[in-house]
Amino acid sequence: MVAKFALDGIDCFPTYTPQSTLMKLEYPTTNPDIRTLTVAGTAGAITVGAVEGLEMKSAVIGSSLRGEVGLDVIKSLKEKKVTLAVDMQGFVRVLRGQELKYEPWGEMQETLARVDILKSDAVEAEFLTGETDIFKAAQIYASMGPSEIVLTHKDGVLILAEGEFHNLDFTPGT
Repeated sequence: MVAKFALDGIDCFPTYTPQSTLMKLEYPTTNPDIRTLTVAGTAGAITVGAVEGLEMKSAVIGSSLRGEVGLDVIKSLKEKKVTLAVDMQGFVRVLRGQELKYEPWGEMQETLARVDILKSDAVEAEFLTGETDIFKAAQIYASMGPSEIVLTHKDGVLILAEGEFHNLDFTPGT
């Protein structure tokens, strides 16, 4: 994967670990919002030390579960004036045994105040905001700081940017 990014001119600074994060994702129905996740192993956490010497304009945090990227890393990146995008899955999912469970996230407000672009799915949004209405959930997220919200759901993707909603349906082949 690193070689593919490098071929596209993207500088990569991989950290090699004894094992990768190994997750199993199962969909018991045709609804992609209903799923079961189990974890057989994790690669560990990204530390402030791993990012402090890097220079960048933007960063995407796409961790798989809570603890892989902490608030200290988010703060360190924002001190560099980095445009920061995060995927909520890495903050709402907590490993309990081999199962991933959604649990309240005490640092949500403090973290999202530093985020520019937030990606969530409808299930994560409902858990974190208490809202089943994806439009209201996106507004709640935006009220915490992010200027752009990308919220996927079983039928498509909802985007809230510059105060305007854009709702796009998934179509076959996309």
